[in-house]
Amino acid sequence: MVDYSSLVPRFDLKDSGLPLLISEAAIDMDNIMKGISDEDKTIAHLSSLLYGLTQGEKPGALGLDNTVLAYAISGREKFEEYWKGKNTSEVLLQVNLAARELKDFKSLSREQQKSLLDFCCNLSTEVGRNYQEYYARTSKLAA
Repeated sequence: MVDYSSLVPRFDLKDSGLPLLISEAAIDMDNIMKGISDEDKTIAHLSSLLYGLTQGEKPGALGLDNTVLAYAISGREKFEEYWKGKNTSEVLLQVNLAARELKDFKSLSREQQKSLLDFCCNLSTEVGRNYQEYYARTSKLAA
């Protein structure tokens, strides 16, 4: 098992290990839901990283490209409908809620677990997409 606490010490969209951590957490969630495994270290670490984004005077969830988090919360297909009339403080609230629920993943209802699994799959996709787009732009600058 990979030690993600040293590999991915903070939620940084430019960190190549972040999509891997999120994907591993989603796999661990699925395995827990299926009764295959009880391993939850990646889930706990992801919970800690997300919780850290919502703390302090200037929460990181508001500073980074929060559309990544917004897409993960609602999914791309429901983005406009979900976020209509809401502001960035809702992103902060939803990320904080996800972090707290991830911390207690094993004790949640099956429906809540499925919702968090969907969130993590969306988050992995969006973080990976953001990472690829960022490095596609910067590699053009160097040429």
